[in-house]
Amino acid sequence: MKTNESPARRYGHATLRELFRYNDWAHAQLVEVCSALSDAQLDRTFEMGMGTIRATMNHICAAERVWLDRWTGHPAPRFRTHADGITITQLADELRQIAAERDQYLQTLANHELEHILTYRNSRGQEFRNPIGGLMLHVCAHGVHHRAQVLNMLRHVGAALP
Repeated sequence: MKTNESPARRYGHATLRELFRYNDWAHAQLVEVCSALSDAQLDRTFEMGMGTIRATMNHICAAERVWLDRWTGHPAPRFRTHADGITITQLADELRQIAAERDQYLQTLANHELEHILTYRNSRGQEFRNPIGGLMLHVCAHGVHHRAQVLNMLRHVGAALP
């Protein structure tokens, strides 16, 4: 095995599918807990994550959407920056839809296509170039990071943790 080979290519579809299955399961666990919270609990301010449980859950969902849009070449990647008025039910529905679209897209890729370099711009207009497989790994790590923040917030509002 080459040592300079990217982890996404080395492990391929099977690993990415497993990581995304875990992400989807973990998102569903948080959604279930968050669904039982009051608006006051969802919107309590914290100095972590995106500032509230609702905003951090929205960020998780929005990031999943924008990355999928970039991978699939959507002409204007969609990224909702504000969680105002969004319900946990809406976020749950969106996360399920994004997961289904992502899984369908992943099925179309051959292992070697995970190394395809994607050129994209972030929200500040900065241009980046990275392999799609590496970006997929990033999305999984991003979800872990923000779910940990939500779990910490849930502890502070007295929610029953999954």
